[in-house]
Amino acid sequence: MGEEAKHPIIIGLTGNIGSGKSTVAAFLREMGYP
Repeated sequence: MGEEAKHPIIIGLTGNIGSGKSTVAAFLREMGYP
């Protein structure tokens, strides 16, 4: 990411049990998103 965003983007992860929410959240953390 590198630059601080002036207007942060908020992403909501929704879905049923076993739909991959935790996997996507872990991937985003690895990519540097807080």
